[in-house]
Amino acid sequence: MTSSTQSSAFDFLHGSWAVEHALRRGRLDGTARWDTLHGRAVCAPILAGVGQLDQIWLPHRMAVGATLRLYDEQADCWRLHWSSSDAARLDPPLEGRFVDGVGTFLGHDVLRGQPIDVGFTWDGIGADHARWTQAFAPAGSGRWEPTGSCGSRGRRTTQHRPPRARST
Repeated sequence: MTSSTQSSAFDFLHGSWAVEHALRRGRLDGTARWDTLHGRAVCAPILAGVGQLDQIWLPHRMAVGATLRLYDEQADCWRLHWSSSDAARLDPPLEGRFVDGVGTFLGHDVLRGQPIDVGFTWDGIGADHARWTQAFAPAGSGRWEPTGSCGSRGRRTTQHRPPRARST
């Protein structure tokens, strides 16, 4: 993917979606139980197209989440920042890019006082569907444990794409 197409790699998300999340109840604690949550998500471009903001509503959990995605043209990568009504803070960014239709993003965080690696993948992208998966690992271990996934279906609307900002 070239830099110019990389900067539009998340445009498939623009609009309103029905979502189904599968979330592991525990993280890196051996928990094998999962919850399925239904909700909706809305995504729109910001900052003249070099960023995006989406919001996800999960009414049964009484939670709202948001992802701020920013494309860094100089580094030719995306940085994804997550926040939710549960924590009300921006998590450390995940950084990555799309290759052959799959977006892979990696970062670091802390869970229960211990450093962890965080991995996030977008794939299965089509006109009316997309999927992400997330996994955690104890820092540097390479022992990834799936922690969540989401299938998005039935985009109801699309947003007008504003002109992209140009670097000087």
